[in-house]
Amino acid sequence: MAMSHTIFVRKLYCDFAKLGEEYEYQRRKKNLYCKRDYTQTLKSLLHHIDDRHFGSILEIGCGVGTWTVHLSNYAESITVIDITKRMIEITLSRLRQLNFRKISGIVCDFQVPCLETKEKYDAIFCIRAFEYMENKASVLQHMYRLLNPDGFVFIITKNPRRGLIPFLSLITKKRIFQTPRIFAQEIHYSDLLFLMRKAGFKNLNVHPVIISYHPLLSAKNEVLLCNAVFDSIYKRPLNPYYLPSASLKVIVSLQENEHYT
Repeated sequence: MAMSHTIFVRKLYCDFAKLGEEYEYQRRKKNLYCKRDYTQTLKSLLHHIDDRHFGSILEIGCGVGTWTVHLSNYAESITVIDITKRMIEITLSRLRQLNFRKISGIVCDFQVPCLETKEKYDAIFCIRAFEYMENKASVLQHMYRLLNPDGFVFIITKNPRRGLIPFLSLITKKRIFQTPRIFAQEIHYSDLLFLMRKAGFKNLNVHPVIISYHPLLSAKNEVLLCNAVFDSIYKRPLNPYYLPSASLKVIVSLQENEHYT
């Protein structure tokens, strides 16, 4: 029997969690491309937060706290959700080292209603986790129920139609051009907007977050070019005809709920 996508992602991230804080180096600092993606994402994140200050934040898919450490500058309290207890523990430890104490962690599958609480949040962040989830409609409906009426939602997720790869995949069956299984649940931003409106969200905006041209150029030149393009467009609404790849402003899974404070 084929393994479901949710179980596949859960197993993969349980393995990633064994790397501990080394996981952040592998994802964000290992090479020029990783550093580019991290820098562009952080710049976009901080620009769109725009000096807002939130009483409470819910972060879905916190990983090892890569973005949580920055969100802590804009919140009174943070609740983080992730697939593994180990990633929750690392995130809590990092924030405590920054003397941020009003944080709690929950290990659960956000694809099902796993937060049995009447509490609502001023902001919900889901940064590079949404593309792993199968039941996107349920996730968005759950977000909507947990958000204060004047709340703020920020989703960054991969757009499946990006760069030249879709065109190349039409003329070659080489594995290098196939979408990795982990991204099999990517959703185009137009479909994402449709589901968000259906869930009740309004005043939606879409912006490019990561600009990438590789492997057309050397790493150094590619990063210089992409950063220049990014700086000129990241504050603007997304133009669907941009050639660069674009991740968008817009969990993966355990059934049981475990709370850590």
